[in-house]
Amino acid sequence: MLCIYCLQSNPDLRFPTLNSEAKLSADLGSRIAGLQPDDPVKSLASVISGDGISDTNTARYNNGLVYVKRLDLENATLKSKFLDAVRSLREIRHENINSVIGCYVDISSLCIVFDHCSRGCLKSIIQKESITLDWEFKLSLITDIVKHRPQTRLHTTGQLNLSSLFDFQGMRHLHSSTVKKHGWLKSTNCCVDGRWVVKITDYGLPELYSIYGENRKVEDKELLWTAPEHLRESPLVYMGSQKGDVYSFSIIMQEIITRSAPYSMLQLTPREILAKLRKPPPLCRPKVSQSEAPPAYLEFMKRAWAENPVMRPSFEEIYQQLRTMNQGKKINIVDHMFKIMEKYSADLEDQVRERTEELETEKKKTEMLIARMLPA
Repeated sequence: MLCIYCLQSNPDLRFPTLNSEAKLSADLGSRIAGLQPDDPVKSLASVISGDGISDTNTARYNNGLVYVKRLDLENATLKSKFLDAVRSLREIRHENINSVIGCYVDISSLCIVFDHCSRGCLKSIIQKESITLDWEFKLSLITDIVKHRPQTRLHTTGQLNLSSLFDFQGMRHLHSSTVKKHGWLKSTNCCVDGRWVVKITDYGLPELYSIYGENRKVEDKELLWTAPEHLRESPLVYMGSQKGDVYSFSIIMQEIITRSAPYSMLQLTPREILAKLRKPPPLCRPKVSQSEAPPAYLEFMKRAWAENPVMRPSFEEIYQQLRTMNQGKKINIVDHMFKIMEKYSADLEDQVRERTEELETEKKKTEMLIARMLPA
């Protein structure tokens, strides 16, 4: 039998007891009534009970879309510590943090339900060739991941602050929250909403796994954002750290600057890269061309991936340094897009003018030829 423990409507909401399960199941069924089997967006119930659930499922809940993260646990028994932890995660609120709605529980699955971000993960944005990312746009992504104080991004003028894709302001806030660290930060855990705001998601999961004495099962390629000191730890005790998050941030910087996967320029397999990271020297780091970003930002990125965690800056220091390098400049994403459109429009006008002049020239030639052919 399926049930959902939703924490959304009331901060004082108590978790239901097991004998409330039937009522919750019926309530869930009424919320998803009318969803057709071939609907491209599955209901929350069908996502869990149908074909199973992957890491990146979108489901429908309460007449809206949600993102469902399944915990890969051997023992999916519900525990009070788990519920307490989810309640704590739900209390974290920031415009650059993807909010936890609640947890979804059935007999074989424990899932965390997050808000849905319509533009997908940062990794897909970076690698989508149809999206033009100039340096200002890239810089906006970096800045947002760092900043701490919530800001209203959509102003009365309809303008949107550009500091939205390097969106690590969420990390600055996360490190000052009760969670203290992310642990698994990577570009697939940074999602982008419809307003081009980057939000940190999948936070707090290492702690949830630790409640069950388990760790997430991952492929080698998923560890490419992980700091070397944590790669050397036993998977059973790996929880991450704030300095480890900074290292992960530097790898995301490399992705944004180069628009390529972590370490892709080294032409090594993920397993080979991880082996080199675990046992230096020599140090194994991504190679980024000096022409791909201003020198100050490249040096800044290299500081963040220092081998010694003590040498890495905190997200507070990262924010202050970015602010200094940007000279306090705030760029509006709508203004920026208007500039791109104006340039595109001006280029089109030039092309139309050139073609019009060519047509006028050809027209005159034709008229002159006809005039010569006609009798005087």
